[in-house]
Amino acid sequence: MPMWQKDQITDHLLYECEILKSQRDILRLSVTKTEGWPTSKYILISKHYNALTRFINQIPFDNLH
Repeated sequence: MPMWQKDQITDHLLYECEILKSQRDILRLSVTKTEGWPTSKYILISKHYNALTRFINQIPFDNLH
């Protein structure tokens, strides 16, 4: 099954989606200053909220199927 046909669940969007690779790389660089990658969603929300918010705001929802 092509990557774009996967269900757009949170883990897929955060950790796997090829469409979001450049946005995820920016998030990962921010997180790995203090944490390992991949990190939990709890850590993303509690310690890296601003970086996570930037990631979310950059998601091209119209391009996700």
